[in-house]
Amino acid sequence: DERTGVMPETETETEIAVTFQADDERSSTSERSIRALSHVSPSNAFGSAAPPDEKPKTLAQVARRLLCRADVLGCIFTVAFTCLAIGLLSAQTFTKGEGGAVVPFWKVAFVLACTIFMILLMTLDLPTFPSEVVLIGGACVFALAGIIQPSSVLAGLSDTTVTSVAFLFPMAKAIAATGWLEILVSIVLGTPGSHFAGIVRLCLLVGPLSAIVNNTPVTAMMVPVLEGWCSRMGFDVAKFGIPLAFSAQLGGGLTLMGSPTNFAARKTYLQSGYNVGFFEFTIVAAPLYLMGVVFFAILCPRMLGQKNAAPCLTRQVSAEEADGYFRIGFRVSHGAFARGQLKIEQAGFDRMPGVGGVRVVMRDGEKVWPLEAMDETQAYRMKVGDLLIFRATAEGAVGLRAQGGLQLATEGESTRLGAGRHNRQVFEVELMASSTLIGVPCDTSRLLDENRAGVLAVRGRLSAADVRASRRGESSFTGTGRCRQQAIEKADDAPTRAVSYVEMAGAASLEGVVLNEGDILLLEADPVEIGSHSWASDFGIVRAIPKSTPPAMGRKRDTWRSFGAVAGAAFAIGIFVASSMHKGLASFTLTCNLIILMLFFLATGTMTKEGIYHSMNAPILLTMVGAFPLGEAIQAVGLDMWAGETLISLFAPLGAFGSFLAIYFVSASLSNLISNIAVIAMVAPVSVQMAASQGVSLRAMVVCTSLASAAVFTFPIGHQTNLMVVPLGKYGWGDFLKLGGLFQVLHG
Repeated sequence: DERTGVMPETETETEIAVTFQADDERSSTSERSIRALSHVSPSNAFGSAAPPDEKPKTLAQVARRLLCRADVLGCIFTVAFTCLAIGLLSAQTFTKGEGGAVVPFWKVAFVLACTIFMILLMTLDLPTFPSEVVLIGGACVFALAGIIQPSSVLAGLSDTTVTSVAFLFPMAKAIAATGWLEILVSIVLGTPGSHFAGIVRLCLLVGPLSAIVNNTPVTAMMVPVLEGWCSRMGFDVAKFGIPLAFSAQLGGGLTLMGSPTNFAARKTYLQSGYNVGFFEFTIVAAPLYLMGVVFFAILCPRMLGQKNAAPCLTRQVSAEEADGYFRIGFRVSHGAFARGQLKIEQAGFDRMPGVGGVRVVMRDGEKVWPLEAMDETQAYRMKVGDLLIFRATAEGAVGLRAQGGLQLATEGESTRLGAGRHNRQVFEVELMASSTLIGVPCDTSRLLDENRAGVLAVRGRLSAADVRASRRGESSFTGTGRCRQQAIEKADDAPTRAVSYVEMAGAASLEGVVLNEGDILLLEADPVEIGSHSWASDFGIVRAIPKSTPPAMGRKRDTWRSFGAVAGAAFAIGIFVASSMHKGLASFTLTCNLIILMLFFLATGTMTKEGIYHSMNAPILLTMVGAFPLGEAIQAVGLDMWAGETLISLFAPLGAFGSFLAIYFVSASLSNLISNIAVIAMVAPVSVQMAASQGVSLRAMVVCTSLASAAVFTFPIGHQTNLMVVPLGKYGWGDFLKLGGLFQVLHG
């Protein structure tokens, strides 16, 4: 607001403020309208708000309203189902382990009721009770009831699966920061025209990678890259997260090294005299993997993410009118953009949040796009060295800077700041009237010495008259240019002409550009500088851009660090895979290898200790920790043994088909709740006995048990790849139940 000096914080405030600024009315009525409308939703602001709900007056109305709520219906169904299950199981005998002591039935009923209630809470996805809170809270309840030992509540913190996943997060962040994986993904995935094609390409990439490396690190590395690619392509990332996790699980079954479950199966069945080969599961896993690709490509776009958005009924004020765009230049350096095959329209820049598209492209100092007359044969395609001038907000500029293959034209200003790049951020600041930077050519050395900041871009504010002129299309570079021209004329040592936005955006430095009061600068600096005297005297409003740490790309030292990060990660994972097949390397566990890799990152400056800590996703790790005591409680009261024996005896009359069906159902069901490695250890001896009694091939039973134990599609807590993609698509348990449950049946 020009009168109050307050910058709107939401999109709605920006739209309304600019709309009223476009009029020259300064009446108190308009001011009151602005204040009244700046804190309401778009629907309320433009007269489409729904009338307030009437309070129910009768008991019948209250009952009808309660029955329309999913959480109330879920609670009613849960109570009814729990009572029915406890009643049916009351006549059964439960023992702890094979030939163990009889478990009191109240413990069985207590664990069963708590488990069902916990699943309900996690399915409803209530903000107050996230999955990690429910699981760890349930573990404490089990410990207080004497079902498990108190030491078991957080015993998962020492489990190698949890510790490995914890250190996989910083490894994935370090590799994503190199930009190399993003370049590979951009080349392989290309520019699909639909979610269907994008999911197919993603699954065909992730599956073979998981078979060669391991599905857990592949998922960890792909999550940040997939998020950036979906942003550039304009895709809903929620439609790609679950396909990423599920295709990694399916790809992990293609070879022995693809999944930790496969190694557990090999170790368990070796005790029965059967040696699992490297491609033991491939003949069955490959068709299942291809079936999954088709299933995900068809159903995920329809069942996940946002549905068709309602049409907008209000006029949208463009960001150019709001003067929220910087004109900022990037050079094509390498990667998918530099191969001379992509057009501007295919790159998807305009679909990135905060990016208004490419305005001009310069090659060797000449404008090559857009041109007035250009046929298909002469269509512009990006090449190395091309200068792309974007219109972008501060967030959009940060997103473009993180793209592999693009280098900020003013990246040299960041280099001049020296070491400590990991600690720096990008800030959007406004020049105060008292600033000594106003009215004179910009001195970047002075900013570097006194403010400890590098200037990346600059833009000006628009007046109401400029907004109207912009709407009429009378000027492409409005009030900022006129004010800057006036300031230039006042400066004795300044050039005699105004600087165009193309020249300003494409320059390697903003040295000599005359700044005015109210200009907005995009600066890179350390956050500790914000409170300094120089910042307080020069800059009024300061806004930190989230996730704006400069990428570790462009400098020679960054290239060496990137090479070290990729080579170190490949060595850590490779020696872990080798240790699973050679007893002499058994001490090289994944956790130990990753800890050594973190020490290497710290020694080379690839990551800081703060960066390692912040990259570890605490909710995911705590969810994994909470899943262990839940599985231990189920095993402690004998529910797992009872379920396995009951189902196997139930399907035994069906012969060989019934045996396979029972093994799959038991293995897959238990793996969704407890550790699949524990399921392998429990079900493998039973499968060997069933193969002998039914006269079926032991190899077929081994493949069925192993693939079923690794098929965790219904619940997110059963597999680490599922938990890794939960924040990516903001998934709830309901998303896994409706899509994963359906695929679980098809997979079986």
